[in-house]
Amino acid sequence: MPSKAPDQASGAFRMPNLGVTMVVFGGDLSETTWSTNQAAEAAGVPPRRIRVWAHRNKLVPVNPGSIHPRYRALDVLRVEAEMSGRLTVAA
Repeated sequence: MPSKAPDQASGAFRMPNLGVTMVVFGGDLSETTWSTNQAAEAAGVPPRRIRVWAHRNKLVPVNPGSIHPRYRALDVLRVEAEMSGRLTVAA
């Protein structure tokens, strides 16, 4: 997994005045991979939803057969957009 620059933030954070959770992404999303928990955090869904998407072949791990699957960040965001009814994900 590519390392992030020291000045880049990542992960979810809450905007107190807006009441929304935002995730800051750093790096190339086409090469970044996420664990199930990281993917869930970024997509704003429970980890179980990521596992369901994988079971339904909507998400394919980059390390098939591994006990700790990793998913391409761009794939996670694409599936989340499709499932939530948004039309596209900017790449």
